[in-house]
Amino acid sequence: MPLSARVPDLDVLNSLVTTARCGSMGAAANVLGLSQQAVSARVRTAEKLLGVVVFVRSPSGVTPTDSGRSILTWA
Repeated sequence: MPLSARVPDLDVLNSLVTTARCGSMGAAANVLGLSQQAVSARVRTAEKLLGVVVFVRSPSGVTPTDSGRSILTWA
């Protein structure tokens, strides 16, 4: 698979960065003007394309994994 097929688009990357900054997908959704479900879908899309889990999810929010921190530095 070519690299371009595995790189998330800018909207997906923006959702990852905003989610990390906000600490939750719900808060990121408010900032981005999207539903929480849309942000969650974008995060899942990125994880599928990149083949890693980006965030540890909990009822209180999200925390980047080691792989997630590397991706967020790049994004």
